[in-house]
Amino acid sequence: PSESTAKPRQARTPNKTEAAYARAYLAGQDARYEALTFRLACGAKYTPDFVVFVDGRPTECHECKGGYRLPSHGRSRLAFLQAKVEFPGLKWVFAVKSKDGWRVEE
Repeated sequence: PSESTAKPRQARTPNKTEAAYARAYLAGQDARYEALTFRLACGAKYTPDFVVFVDGRPTECHECKGGYRLPSHGRSRLAFLQAKVEFPGLKWVFAVKSKDGWRVEE
């Protein structure tokens, strides 16, 4: 019998921008990095950067981006907006870091 060469998936961790957002806006809360993935009606999946839990239940989803406009920024924004429409029972927060600080939209 041959052994599988597949490696177990390593847990992902926040990048510097995401970690800075968590320190500034999510300190003291039960905020979990990439804790949930939403399947959208269009068949796409969306995983917010942070999900805040209260009493074990998700209450908020936070997406944070750096100031650089990468192609993924627009796709992420569209998925975020679609998830916000499809899951209205949660608070949705989109934050973009700039040289002047964070621009936070709820």
